[in-house]
Amino acid sequence: LSGADGPAGPMPRSFDESGQEFKHPTMQQLRDEEWFARATLQLKSVQVQRTVELYKNAMKVGLDLSQLPPNKGEEVFVALVTAAIRANQPMEALEMLKVSRSCGFRVRL
Repeated sequence: LSGADGPAGPMPRSFDESGQEFKHPTMQQLRDEEWFARATLQLKSVQVQRTVELYKNAMKVGLDLSQLPPNKGEEVFVALVTAAIRANQPMEALEMLKVSRSCGFRVRL
């Protein structure tokens, strides 16, 4: 959906019209911290399992979230940890908290 704007700026191309369905990101998208931030914030409330999967896949291909500005990084990690908890993945949530800390973000839930 090129040119459409959501609350976090232009919506990533791999979202459908509703902005809620994650489809097939490219490796380039998964490595792009700004794209990842928009995708995570778009998915966090409605597709918690897909949010966690997106994170795992992005980390596998080398996403570096430490490049996000502090406020955005903290917002993304709060969304990720909350999604992991809602998806009944507490160990993944703990790992995300460790990663957020290593990136220099102060996550407050």
